[in-house]
Amino acid sequence: MARLGIITGSHLEAKCLRQADFSSELDIRCSGASSDRAGEVARTSIAAGCEGLVSFGLAGGLDPSLEAGSLIVADTVIGPDGTKVQTDKYWREYIGEVFEENEVSFKTGAILGLNEIAYSAETKKDLFQGTKAMCVDMESHAVIREASIKNIPFLGLRVVADTANDEVPHAAAYALLPDGAVNYGSLLMALAKKPSDISGLMRMRRLSGAGFETLRRIAPLLSFRSAL
Repeated sequence: MARLGIITGSHLEAKCLRQADFSSELDIRCSGASSDRAGEVARTSIAAGCEGLVSFGLAGGLDPSLEAGSLIVADTVIGPDGTKVQTDKYWREYIGEVFEENEVSFKTGAILGLNEIAYSAETKKDLFQGTKAMCVDMESHAVIREASIKNIPFLGLRVVADTANDEVPHAAAYALLPDGAVNYGSLLMALAKKPSDISGLMRMRRLSGAGFETLRRIAPLLSFRSAL
């Protein structure tokens, strides 16, 4: 049986997977809000014997038609420099069939990878117009790069949290430690310096709730026994 590496940004995303019965099949690692660390943990997963990599978690919406909680199955990952890499076709079609059989709605399209958060609705609009990517995250481009180097399959599963029209408070940049745990100390310090971000973070929490609901719904379906 192929052992699979799943890279998430946060402990909360990883928790959705660890609550599933098949979690022993998976090598689950968190990268925090760092593209460099995402690549690093992907390399660690490969060194541990993983034969496929998955980028799993929340994302920022770029396509204005997508609501919070929308699931994206990536067919392409676009890097910060515009480089486009195709995801594994067989694996993508396999998981799509699983979702359809379980009446899980999803969209197939491109994910944009960036090395920093897309904070403003205006920035998201520009990114969508320039790339037509459906959503943006900080892990997928780093993980698929490592998968490509080793010629192993990659699957990108991302769920929209903040939509294309939502502003992301700058305090969000301090929300995670490098290992994906919540960085309460830095987050509180950032809010003390800019209290106006509190309402924005509360809204982000509500939006993320819809995203986590989708992640928890699909996690039990991600048994990859026959995927590779």
